[in-house]
Amino acid sequence: MTTGDLAGQEAEVAALLASVPAGTVAERLRRARLRQGLSVRKLASAARVDKGSVVRLEAGESVRPLTVLKVCQAMGIHVAALTKAADQGAVVRVHRAEAGEWHGLADLGGGPVTGATALTKILDSRLDGGSIMSNIVVVTAPTEGQAVAGEEFVYVLSGVLLLTVGGQEYELAVGDSACFWSSERHCYAPDAGSAGPVQFLCVTTHGRNR
Repeated sequence: MTTGDLAGQEAEVAALLASVPAGTVAERLRRARLRQGLSVRKLASAARVDKGSVVRLEAGESVRPLTVLKVCQAMGIHVAALTKAADQGAVVRVHRAEAGEWHGLADLGGGPVTGATALTKILDSRLDGGSIMSNIVVVTAPTEGQAVAGEEFVYVLSGVLLLTVGGQEYELAVGDSACFWSSERHCYAPDAGSAGPVQFLCVTTHGRNR
């Protein structure tokens, strides 16, 4: 490839990249890498660029268009695929109110149940390859303690939630929320003085793979 050909390719890539925000390109590249099961180091090696260039690229920082071209070629995708209108099914997931089934909070893989003291409905609004899972949880009695890696956010929809994290109890009323490291042992309970069960939105994340 001549210097003129290379300059022409770089100019073409630069024009494509200028049509979308750098952060959009960064996230699309990161998702493509994760779908292919590649680490940053392996992708950099396959593309014959340094690891730092891939890190900067996925952070939305400025890199040479030629670097983007090499990374795309290493993954077998065209640069234009990063800049075209997104497939809405891939970037947005909607859960309808009537969808989903209730499962026991302590046994999500046990199939739909009714009558348990702690029920959860896993919402379908979860992105493929994403790190966020959202559920609606209904608790009528104290749950057993648990600890899993990641972060957790809860928002009370009805009733009063007694949230215990690391041995410390927090009382949350309707509209109250809390965020905590879910690797700390935690459990839920309805307030004894409440008229009925407590219902809350629970959002968990297990972070990003690198």
